[in-house]
Amino acid sequence: MEKEKITLLPYSFSTIILVFLFFITGCKDEYVTINVGENAQTEIIYNNHRVLLDIWNPKVISKKKFEKEYVIASHLHEDHYEKNFYEKCTSDKLLMTPGTFKDEYFSIDTIGSSHTSYYKDGITPSNCITLIQVHDIKIGHFGDFGQEFLTNEQIATFGKIDIAILPVLYTFNDAKNLNDVIVKLKPSIIIPTHYDLENLEILLNGRSALFTGKTRFKFSKKDINPLEQKVIIYGELSSGYRKILQR
Repeated sequence: MEKEKITLLPYSFSTIILVFLFFITGCKDEYVTINVGENAQTEIIYNNHRVLLDIWNPKVISKKKFEKEYVIASHLHEDHYEKNFYEKCTSDKLLMTPGTFKDEYFSIDTIGSSHTSYYKDGITPSNCITLIQVHDIKIGHFGDFGQEFLTNEQIATFGKIDIAILPVLYTFNDAKNLNDVIVKLKPSIIIPTHYDLENLEILLNGRSALFTGKTRFKFSKKDINPLEQKVIIYGELSSGYRKILQR
């Protein structure tokens, strides 16, 4: 009597399901990448989409072609705005102008603020601040925010944020004045721009610090600890600041 032949399938049903789930969920980036440069130049990347903010030195940003790109300037001072780059750029743009962009990964809201200590909702802004929501992370980019206090509209737009990229030293601002932003928006991670030793020391009081020579960071929601505030001091000068501040 001829034995019955048993044919083994190359893949089990469970394997096929796992592969399918990978393609519908696992293809997305696990992390949001943030590249920070001098002044407030910032590049935020997720799943082949990119947001560029306050680009004054376009030579150092990634030359990769992205599926979707948004370009924002908080204001038009030359240390935040390279005119030739912005004029030639064909991506969606907001230049010191409130507005909104949205796609399947990014939700972006830019609202008015002030370069100086005073601002009132509804007046012509001299700086714009940007809320970026991506991969369950809320990022606030403040340009050259100089206000002593947030307005009601700004608080309503931002709510609680996870990461704040904001100036700590400015003509009309310092680490003491930024207490209103930090207390009301409660960022878990603070990436300072325009800072000096005195104001950095004030900012670090009662907060943990990461000193690193890196300028490229990857974040997921699990990196956000709502019970802790961490300040990231980055770039070439970070080791010098660490030696002074951790004596």
